[in-house]
Amino acid sequence: MQERLDILGPMPKSVGNRALWTAALINPLPPLGECLEIRPAMLACKNDLHRAKLAVAAIQSSIDHLSGKRKLF
Repeated sequence: MQERLDILGPMPKSVGNRALWTAALINPLPPLGECLEIRPAMLACKNDLHRAKLAVAAIQSSIDHLSGKRKLF
């Protein structure tokens, strides 16, 4: 995780950029199998609020997957 943080740099200040930064953090290339592919959905979002909600949902989904609460695949 630290390597990904080093590559991405500090979290941006604006909500929209934070959501994109979060998506890049949890859904890197090549994929690590921790999060479903969210890049297309992130790019399709109409506004920053939708991007932020998607980032939160993706993080929760990944937590649920890793904890065994709800497997993604």
